[in-house]
Amino acid sequence: MDFKLVTTLLVSATLFSAHVKTVNDRPDPQDYQIKGCETLPIVGATGPESLAFDRTGSQDHIYTESRCGRPLGLSFNQKTGAFYIADSYMGLLVVGPKDGLAKVLATQAQGFPFGFTNDVVVDQRSGMVYFTDSSTRFQRRDFAYVTLTHDNSGRLLKFDPNNDQVTVLLNNLMFANGVASSKNGDFLLVTETTNGRVLKFWLESSKVGKFEVFAQLPGRPDNIKRNQRGEFWVAVNSNDWNNRYGLLVKLSQNGNILKTLRAEDGERWRYSSDVDEENENLWIGSVIESHVVKLEVSN
Repeated sequence: MDFKLVTTLLVSATLFSAHVKTVNDRPDPQDYQIKGCETLPIVGATGPESLAFDRTGSQDHIYTESRCGRPLGLSFNQKTGAFYIADSYMGLLVVGPKDGLAKVLATQAQGFPFGFTNDVVVDQRSGMVYFTDSSTRFQRRDFAYVTLTHDNSGRLLKFDPNNDQVTVLLNNLMFANGVASSKNGDFLLVTETTNGRVLKFWLESSKVGKFEVFAQLPGRPDNIKRNQRGEFWVAVNSNDWNNRYGLLVKLSQNGNILKTLRAEDGERWRYSSDVDEENENLWIGSVIESHVVKLEVSN
């Protein structure tokens, strides 16, 4: 089944860890200075949750929920130009580099339909596609119930474009949300929103197939993105539903908290859902706002 691509937002268990990094392990956040802050309205769009940059960085697209569901996660295969979409209602989709059509790749795994497809990342070395299903019981419009009921039906999955096979890597997750791959492809990171933490899943090494706690965060994490240096940015929201301040946390490859940034006025980038570092700028998405925020920062 193909769906016409109307809009894409490119601007939108046993634990093995002996020590869990928390916000108290971080240095003084003031050593990371904001040089400028700019809001970029997205006309006709609401909730630019996830951001992705194409190979040229100049394409503008739009993807409407009313026709095609609700895209939450976005990721390009930089070699082929294939554009993967985690749509909360439609499942895992792909758009070819030329045709502009969104094709459904997967809607279920192991007999359980995806209830809340959330984020996606392409391993640029292997071409494997990793994505999350936040819940098999609740859909996106009922996202609050995933946390309130402590639902643990979330999953981390892999899609192999060579044979179109879907594999469940981790299950029993409490609101599986963002997913990111390491710089050399030896592990994945997945945010667990309800538990306020980041999990590491090993793809290589003697721990292959196992997972551990990577970092405990001071709030509820949404998406996680890796920068070119191999560090990770996490968009974090307050545990208080009435005080949805914007908090960005930068993690090292070992899970140490390197930097934190918090919106001073709470308005410019509250309800932060995604942060992508590109060309010395931070691009911040939101789950409910109608704009993307661009932060110019310096060490």
